[in-house]
Amino acid sequence: MNVCYVHDFCLYRDEKGRIYTAVGLPEKYFDRFFNFGCTNVSLITRNRKENKTSIRLLGFTKINTSKINLPVPINSYMTLFSPTSIFKIIRTIKRSDLLVINFPSLIGLLLCFLNIFIKKKYILEVAADGDQFSSKKGGLLITLLFKMSFNFFVRKSSGAIYVSNFLRNKYPHSEGVISSNVYIDKVHYPVAHNQSLQVKKSINILFAGGVNKRKGISTLLESIKQLVNNGNNKIMLNIAGGHFDSDYEATVKNMELNDNIKFHGLLDKVELIELYRNADIYVQPSIAEGIPRAAIEAMSFGLPVIATSLPGFEEILPRECLVKTGSFNEIVIMIEKVINDAPFRNKLSFTNSKRAEDFLLPILDKKRSDFYNKILGRK
Repeated sequence: MNVCYVHDFCLYRDEKGRIYTAVGLPEKYFDRFFNFGCTNVSLITRNRKENKTSIRLLGFTKINTSKINLPVPINSYMTLFSPTSIFKIIRTIKRSDLLVINFPSLIGLLLCFLNIFIKKKYILEVAADGDQFSSKKGGLLITLLFKMSFNFFVRKSSGAIYVSNFLRNKYPHSEGVISSNVYIDKVHYPVAHNQSLQVKKSINILFAGGVNKRKGISTLLESIKQLVNNGNNKIMLNIAGGHFDSDYEATVKNMELNDNIKFHGLLDKVELIELYRNADIYVQPSIAEGIPRAAIEAMSFGLPVIATSLPGFEEILPRECLVKTGSFNEIVIMIEKVINDAPFRNKLSFTNSKRAEDFLLPILDKKRSDFYNKILGRK
């Protein structure tokens, strides 16, 4: 059983052709195919050649299995339009037993159009809404293309796997299943507390993800400033992540918050787990969001999570911990409530850890395996 899997994530190849990936598309991700009998995955996605040292400095690790291959070198999106690339893509699709397309993705959109002529049976992994490219260069045109074609390609597919109920309702298919791309390995159940967080020497707030406007970083920094102004000097905000779109460290310095905010940069899994373990509250004030990986990870550690009223959060979090997008005042009120109200904090912690169970990897893998077998006509 050969699967052709289409994605947008950029992988790397070293001098010997070995493939390297990162947290955005970990090697474990491909178990979803191997668990239902797939023996080979031909991955059509962006990939670049670099020396091994440079690749590792970027935080990428080598894929150990030989069952994953990159049949088409794609250094940039423009490479897709070369005759050689198109020939290799068509050949790879025709040789596969099943075509699975992560959508919306730019490569996925191109291959959906190409597949109109190839006529290969395919499954769509509906991972986000069609507007996720709107803030990028040329985003308005790309968003328009997705809006015009999204429902069409869902209907033409043999079935769709959705990461959320919101997406399933918006882009329905009679053969559809909800199975998140975000998974956890374990749920760490919390212990009930009968005192407020004020008894602690330091109240640790955590944010993990891209340090940029889309994730609401400016709103988060304003929230911390207001909390400190309100006399909450014990606050320590730990920010884990990269992809800065502004000099937020300079902003923090200008706001005189160096004692209350620490930037950790990109962390490995062990380092990030340590931050989750030591956190008291997790905050994610995103302006736009799909399925919030970091928020689900925080939930799995039994943390109370404060987030914005976006579909991705509304499906997984209690409504009483959601705030209006861009409102630092509402975030401040919610943080202070979690700090001072121990029963409320306990309620959020236990509710979140219970909900996190739905994202355990064995549960999600079984959903996908059952779905693939059904589409392929297996029992």
